[in-house]
Amino acid sequence: MPAAARRVLRVPEHHRHQALVRRGRRAPAQRGRRRRPVGRRVRRPRRGLPQVLLRQLGGEPPRRPRQHAPGLRVARALSRHPTQHPDVDALLDFFLSDVQAILGRGFVGLYLEGSIALGEFEADRSDIDFVVVTDGDPSGETFLALKALHARLAAAEPKWGLELEGSYVPRHAIRHHDPRPAAQPYIDRGTGELAIVHQESGYWIIHRSLLREHGVVLAGPNPKTLIDPVHPDHVRQAASDVLREWWVPMLDDPTRLQSWGYRCYAVLTMCRMLYTLRHGTIVSKRFAARWTQDTLDPRWTSLVRDALAWSPAARPDLKETLELIRYASRPLT
Repeated sequence: MPAAARRVLRVPEHHRHQALVRRGRRAPAQRGRRRRPVGRRVRRPRRGLPQVLLRQLGGEPPRRPRQHAPGLRVARALSRHPTQHPDVDALLDFFLSDVQAILGRGFVGLYLEGSIALGEFEADRSDIDFVVVTDGDPSGETFLALKALHARLAAAEPKWGLELEGSYVPRHAIRHHDPRPAAQPYIDRGTGELAIVHQESGYWIIHRSLLREHGVVLAGPNPKTLIDPVHPDHVRQAASDVLREWWVPMLDDPTRLQSWGYRCYAVLTMCRMLYTLRHGTIVSKRFAARWTQDTLDPRWTSLVRDALAWSPAARPDLKETLELIRYASRPLT
Protein backbone atom coordinates (compact mmCIF):
# COMPACT_ATOMS: atom_id res chain seq x y z
CA MET A 1 0.00 0.00 0.00
CA PRO A 2 1.48 3.41 -0.91
CA ALA A 3 2.99 5.29 2.02
CA ALA A 4 0.93 8.37 1.20
CA ALA A 5 -2.29 6.47 1.85
CA ARG A 6 -1.30 5.61 5.43
CA ARG A 7 -1.19 7.66 8.60
CA VAL A 8 1.64 6.44 10.82
CA LEU A 9 1.30 6.77 14.57
CA ARG A 10 4.68 6.30 16.22
CA VAL A 11 5.05 4.95 19.71
CA PRO A 12 6.20 7.85 21.94
CA GLU A 13 9.92 7.93 22.62
CA HIS A 14 9.36 7.93 26.38
CA HIS A 15 7.63 4.53 26.13
CA ARG A 16 10.78 2.48 26.44
CA HIS A 17 10.78 -1.28 26.61
CA GLN A 18 12.31 -2.91 29.68
CA ALA A 19 13.55 -6.41 29.09
CA LEU A 20 12.08 -9.07 31.32
CA VAL A 21 15.05 -10.99 32.65
CA ARG A 22 14.41 -13.78 35.09
CA ARG A 23 16.73 -14.17 38.01
CA GLY A 24 19.47 -16.67 37.53
CA ARG A 25 20.17 -19.44 40.02
CA ARG A 26 22.86 -18.98 42.63
CA ALA A 27 26.18 -20.64 42.09
CA PRO A 28 26.65 -23.99 43.86
CA ALA A 29 28.88 -22.37 46.50
CA GLN A 30 26.14 -19.93 47.41
CA ARG A 31 23.33 -22.44 47.67
CA GLY A 32 22.08 -23.15 51.13
CA ARG A 33 23.19 -19.84 52.63
CA ARG A 34 19.64 -18.57 52.82
CA ARG A 35 16.98 -20.65 54.45
CA ARG A 36 13.49 -20.59 53.12
CA PRO A 37 10.74 -19.69 55.60
CA VAL A 38 8.87 -22.77 56.74
CA GLY A 39 5.70 -23.33 54.76
CA ARG A 40 6.43 -20.60 52.25
CA ARG A 41 5.75 -21.56 48.66
CA VAL A 42 8.61 -20.74 46.32
CA ARG A 43 7.67 -19.80 42.77
CA ARG A 44 9.75 -21.17 39.95
CA PRO A 45 11.11 -18.56 37.55
CA ARG A 46 9.10 -18.23 34.36
CA ARG A 47 10.69 -19.66 31.25
CA GLY A 48 10.38 -18.90 27.57
CA LEU A 49 9.16 -15.40 26.82
CA PRO A 50 11.66 -13.42 28.94
CA GLN A 51 14.60 -15.09 27.22
CA VAL A 52 13.05 -14.41 23.82
CA LEU A 53 12.62 -10.75 24.68
CA LEU A 54 16.20 -10.57 25.90
CA ARG A 55 17.48 -12.14 22.69
CA GLN A 56 15.42 -9.85 20.45
CA LEU A 57 16.87 -6.83 22.25
CA GLY A 58 20.36 -7.89 21.23
CA GLY A 59 21.18 -10.16 24.17
CA GLU A 60 22.03 -13.81 23.85
CA PRO A 61 22.15 -15.27 20.30
CA PRO A 62 19.43 -17.64 19.08
CA ARG A 63 19.80 -21.26 20.03
CA ARG A 64 18.37 -24.45 18.60
CA PRO A 65 16.08 -25.94 19.59
CA ARG A 66 14.05 -23.01 20.93
CA GLN A 67 11.91 -23.40 24.03
CA HIS A 68 8.25 -22.39 23.87
CA ALA A 69 5.39 -22.05 26.26
CA PRO A 70 3.85 -25.39 27.33
CA GLY A 71 0.90 -26.36 25.18
CA LEU A 72 1.83 -24.01 22.35
CA ARG A 73 1.85 -25.76 19.00
CA VAL A 74 5.06 -24.78 17.26
CA ALA A 75 6.32 -25.60 13.78
CA ARG A 76 9.96 -26.56 14.35
CA ALA A 77 10.44 -26.31 10.61
CA LEU A 78 8.04 -25.33 7.90
CA SER A 79 6.05 -28.30 6.65
CA ARG A 80 6.20 -26.85 3.14
CA HIS A 81 8.52 -24.66 1.12
CA PRO A 82 6.23 -21.76 0.16
CA THR A 83 8.75 -19.89 -2.00
CA GLN A 84 10.99 -22.71 -3.27
CA HIS A 85 13.94 -20.50 -2.25
CA PRO A 86 15.79 -22.14 0.67
CA ASP A 87 17.10 -18.87 2.12
CA VAL A 88 13.63 -17.29 2.09
CA ASP A 89 12.03 -20.38 3.60
CA ALA A 90 14.74 -20.45 6.30
CA LEU A 91 13.95 -16.84 7.20
CA LEU A 92 10.24 -17.65 7.39
CA ASP A 93 10.99 -20.60 9.67
CA PHE A 94 12.92 -18.35 12.04
CA PHE A 95 10.25 -15.64 11.82
CA LEU A 96 7.41 -18.07 12.56
CA SER A 97 9.15 -19.58 15.57
CA ASP A 98 10.03 -16.25 17.16
CA VAL A 99 6.62 -14.67 16.52
CA GLN A 100 4.98 -17.67 18.19
CA ALA A 101 7.31 -17.38 21.16
CA ILE A 102 6.72 -13.65 21.60
CA LEU A 103 2.93 -13.84 21.26
CA GLY A 104 2.57 -17.08 23.21
CA ARG A 105 -1.09 -18.03 23.55
CA GLY A 106 -2.01 -14.79 21.79
CA PHE A 107 -0.78 -16.27 18.51
CA VAL A 108 -3.54 -17.44 16.14
CA GLY A 109 -1.83 -17.84 12.77
CA LEU A 110 0.83 -16.70 10.31
CA TYR A 111 -0.13 -16.43 6.65
CA LEU A 112 1.58 -15.41 3.42
CA GLU A 113 -0.18 -13.47 0.69
CA GLY A 114 0.88 -11.41 -2.32
CA SER A 115 3.05 -12.95 -5.01
CA ILE A 116 3.90 -15.97 -2.85
CA ALA A 117 0.23 -16.81 -2.37
CA LEU A 118 -0.49 -16.26 -6.06
CA GLY A 119 2.34 -18.57 -7.10
CA GLU A 120 4.47 -15.96 -8.86
CA PHE A 121 7.19 -15.06 -6.36
CA GLU A 122 10.30 -13.72 -8.11
CA ALA A 123 13.47 -13.41 -6.06
CA ASP A 124 14.76 -10.35 -7.91
CA ARG A 125 11.70 -8.16 -7.33
CA SER A 126 9.09 -9.71 -5.01
CA ASP A 127 8.64 -8.88 -1.36
CA ILE A 128 7.40 -11.22 1.37
CA ASP A 129 3.81 -10.28 2.22
CA PHE A 130 2.52 -11.68 5.51
CA VAL A 131 -0.32 -11.34 7.99
CA VAL A 132 -0.08 -12.43 11.62
CA VAL A 133 -3.47 -12.96 13.25
CA THR A 134 -3.49 -12.45 17.01
CA ASP A 135 -6.04 -13.29 19.67
CA GLY A 136 -6.32 -9.64 20.70
CA ASP A 137 -4.57 -6.31 20.48
CA PRO A 138 -0.87 -6.72 21.38
CA SER A 139 0.25 -4.94 24.53
CA GLY A 140 2.82 -2.17 24.33
CA GLU A 141 5.47 -4.54 25.63
CA THR A 142 4.59 -7.17 23.02
CA PHE A 143 4.64 -4.56 20.26
CA LEU A 144 8.15 -3.50 21.24
CA ALA A 145 9.31 -7.12 21.31
CA LEU A 146 7.95 -7.61 17.77
CA LYS A 147 9.56 -4.34 16.71
CA ALA A 148 12.90 -5.59 18.04
CA LEU A 149 12.43 -8.88 16.18
CA HIS A 150 11.99 -7.10 12.84
CA ALA A 151 14.97 -4.85 13.50
CA ARG A 152 17.07 -7.90 14.26
CA LEU A 153 15.92 -9.74 11.11
CA ALA A 154 16.68 -6.68 8.98
CA ALA A 155 20.18 -6.42 10.45
CA ALA A 156 21.02 -10.13 10.41
CA GLU A 157 19.41 -11.02 7.06
CA PRO A 158 19.14 -7.74 5.13
CA LYS A 159 18.51 -9.39 1.77
CA TRP A 160 15.23 -10.94 2.92
CA GLY A 161 14.65 -9.46 6.37
CA LEU A 162 14.09 -6.09 4.69
CA GLU A 163 11.62 -7.65 2.24
CA LEU A 164 9.09 -8.53 4.96
CA GLU A 165 5.92 -6.47 4.61
CA GLY A 166 2.77 -7.11 6.58
CA SER A 167 0.52 -6.56 9.55
CA TYR A 168 -0.40 -7.94 12.96
CA VAL A 169 -4.20 -8.03 13.13
CA PRO A 170 -6.52 -9.21 15.94
CA ARG A 171 -8.90 -12.03 15.11
CA HIS A 172 -11.95 -9.82 15.68
CA ALA A 173 -10.66 -7.11 13.31
CA ILE A 174 -9.96 -9.36 10.34
CA ARG A 175 -13.33 -11.14 10.42
CA HIS A 176 -15.32 -8.61 8.38
CA HIS A 177 -15.07 -5.22 6.74
CA ASP A 178 -14.72 -2.21 9.00
CA PRO A 179 -15.15 1.14 7.18
CA ARG A 180 -12.99 2.74 9.88
CA PRO A 181 -10.31 0.16 10.68
CA ALA A 182 -8.19 0.64 13.78
CA ALA A 183 -4.46 1.27 13.57
CA GLN A 184 -2.41 -1.93 13.70
CA PRO A 185 1.29 -2.89 13.84
CA TYR A 186 2.61 -2.82 10.27
CA ILE A 187 6.02 -3.08 8.63
CA ASP A 188 6.69 -1.64 5.19
CA ARG A 189 9.06 -3.26 2.74
CA GLY A 190 12.61 -1.94 2.91
CA THR A 191 12.32 -0.26 6.32
CA GLY A 192 12.91 -3.03 8.86
CA GLU A 193 10.79 -0.96 11.25
CA LEU A 194 7.47 -2.01 12.75
CA ALA A 195 5.12 0.94 13.35
CA ILE A 196 1.52 1.54 14.36
CA VAL A 197 -0.23 2.37 11.09
CA HIS A 198 -3.76 3.37 10.17
CA GLN A 199 -4.60 1.74 6.84
CA GLU A 200 -7.32 3.05 4.59
CA SER A 201 -10.41 0.81 4.52
CA GLY A 202 -9.80 -0.22 0.91
CA TYR A 203 -6.46 -1.71 1.89
CA TRP A 204 -8.07 -4.31 4.13
CA ILE A 205 -10.83 -5.13 1.64
CA ILE A 206 -8.18 -6.13 -0.89
CA HIS A 207 -5.94 -7.94 1.58
CA ARG A 208 -8.78 -9.77 3.33
CA SER A 209 -10.00 -11.04 -0.03
CA LEU A 210 -6.52 -12.11 -1.10
CA LEU A 211 -5.77 -13.77 2.22
CA ARG A 212 -9.09 -15.61 2.39
CA GLU A 213 -8.96 -16.98 -1.14
CA HIS A 214 -5.24 -17.54 -1.66
CA GLY A 215 -3.42 -17.24 1.68
CA VAL A 216 -0.61 -19.71 2.41
CA VAL A 217 -0.88 -21.12 5.93
CA LEU A 218 2.44 -21.36 7.77
CA ALA A 219 0.68 -21.96 11.09
CA GLY A 220 -2.90 -21.63 12.27
CA PRO A 221 -6.40 -22.41 10.99
CA ASN A 222 -7.60 -22.08 7.41
CA PRO A 223 -8.05 -18.34 6.75
CA LYS A 224 -11.57 -19.01 5.46
CA THR A 225 -12.53 -19.81 9.05
CA LEU A 226 -11.25 -16.40 10.17
CA ILE A 227 -12.48 -14.14 7.35
CA ASP A 228 -16.01 -13.70 6.04
CA PRO A 229 -16.47 -13.79 2.24
CA VAL A 230 -15.62 -10.50 0.54
CA HIS A 231 -18.17 -9.36 -2.04
CA PRO A 232 -16.71 -8.72 -5.53
CA ASP A 233 -18.30 -5.25 -5.61
CA HIS A 234 -16.39 -4.33 -2.46
CA VAL A 235 -13.15 -5.46 -4.12
CA ARG A 236 -13.96 -3.35 -7.18
CA GLN A 237 -14.66 -0.32 -5.00
CA ALA A 238 -11.39 -0.79 -3.12
CA ALA A 239 -9.46 -0.94 -6.41
CA SER A 240 -11.21 2.24 -7.55
CA ASP A 241 -10.25 3.98 -4.32
CA VAL A 242 -6.58 3.07 -4.75
CA LEU A 243 -6.62 4.33 -8.33
CA ARG A 244 -8.23 7.60 -7.34
CA GLU A 245 -6.11 8.27 -4.27
CA TRP A 246 -2.69 7.13 -5.49
CA TRP A 247 -2.44 6.79 -9.26
CA VAL A 248 -4.65 9.54 -10.69
CA PRO A 249 -2.55 12.31 -9.05
CA MET A 250 0.46 11.05 -11.04
CA LEU A 251 -1.20 12.24 -14.21
CA ASP A 252 -0.39 15.77 -13.01
CA ASP A 253 2.84 14.94 -11.18
CA PRO A 254 4.67 11.94 -12.73
CA THR A 255 7.82 12.35 -10.62
CA ARG A 256 7.76 8.76 -9.36
CA LEU A 257 7.41 7.49 -12.90
CA GLN A 258 10.79 8.89 -13.92
CA SER A 259 12.25 5.62 -12.58
CA TRP A 260 12.08 2.83 -15.16
CA GLY A 261 11.49 0.28 -12.39
CA TYR A 262 8.52 2.21 -11.06
CA ARG A 263 7.11 2.47 -14.57
CA CYS A 264 7.28 -1.33 -14.86
CA TYR A 265 5.50 -1.60 -11.53
CA ALA A 266 2.89 0.97 -12.60
CA VAL A 267 2.09 -0.77 -15.90
CA LEU A 268 1.70 -4.19 -14.27
CA THR A 269 -0.38 -2.71 -11.46
CA MET A 270 -2.70 -1.05 -13.99
CA CYS A 271 -3.17 -4.45 -15.64
CA ARG A 272 -4.19 -5.89 -12.29
CA MET A 273 -6.49 -2.96 -11.53
CA LEU A 274 -8.22 -3.39 -14.89
CA TYR A 275 -8.71 -7.12 -14.24
CA THR A 276 -10.05 -6.47 -10.74
CA LEU A 277 -12.47 -3.79 -11.96
CA ARG A 278 -13.75 -6.21 -14.59
CA HIS A 279 -13.96 -9.40 -12.50
CA GLY A 280 -14.09 -8.30 -8.85
CA THR A 281 -11.22 -10.55 -7.86
CA ILE A 282 -7.46 -10.29 -7.44
CA VAL A 283 -4.85 -12.09 -9.53
CA SER A 284 -1.09 -11.78 -9.86
CA LYS A 285 0.42 -8.95 -11.89
CA ARG A 286 1.80 -11.37 -14.48
CA PHE A 287 -1.53 -13.13 -14.93
CA ALA A 288 -3.25 -9.76 -15.32
CA ALA A 289 -0.58 -8.64 -17.79
CA ARG A 290 -1.18 -11.67 -20.00
CA TRP A 291 -4.93 -11.10 -19.75
CA THR A 292 -4.44 -7.47 -20.81
CA GLN A 293 -2.40 -8.51 -23.84
CA ASP A 294 -4.95 -11.14 -24.86
CA THR A 295 -8.16 -9.23 -24.09
CA LEU A 296 -7.78 -5.46 -24.21
CA ASP A 297 -6.80 -2.96 -26.88
CA PRO A 298 -3.69 -4.14 -28.80
CA ARG A 299 -2.16 -0.69 -28.29
CA TRP A 300 -1.05 -1.84 -24.82
CA THR A 301 0.67 -5.04 -25.97
CA SER A 302 4.19 -3.66 -26.42
CA LEU A 303 3.99 -1.51 -23.28
CA VAL A 304 2.99 -4.53 -21.18
CA ARG A 305 5.72 -6.62 -22.83
CA ASP A 306 8.34 -4.05 -21.82
CA ALA A 307 7.03 -3.97 -18.25
CA LEU A 308 7.17 -7.77 -18.00
CA ALA A 309 10.83 -7.70 -19.10
CA TRP A 310 11.63 -5.53 -16.06
CA SER A 311 14.90 -4.29 -17.53
CA PRO A 312 16.40 -0.85 -18.22
CA ALA A 313 17.07 -2.09 -21.73
CA ALA A 314 13.31 -2.39 -22.37
CA ARG A 315 11.92 0.34 -20.14
CA PRO A 316 8.25 1.23 -20.65
CA ASP A 317 7.59 4.54 -22.39
CA LEU A 318 6.65 7.27 -19.91
CA LYS A 319 3.94 8.83 -22.10
CA GLU A 320 2.31 5.45 -22.77
CA THR A 321 2.50 4.57 -19.06
CA LEU A 322 0.57 7.74 -18.23
CA GLU A 323 -1.96 6.92 -20.93
CA LEU A 324 -2.51 3.47 -19.40
CA ILE A 325 -3.10 5.03 -15.98
CA ARG A 326 -5.60 7.40 -17.59
CA TYR A 327 -7.29 4.48 -19.38
CA ALA A 328 -7.57 2.41 -16.17
CA SER A 329 -9.03 5.33 -14.24
CA ARG A 330 -11.36 6.66 -16.95
CA PRO A 331 -14.59 5.76 -15.04
CA LEU A 332 -13.23 7.68 -12.03
CA THR A 333 -12.20 10.98 -13.60
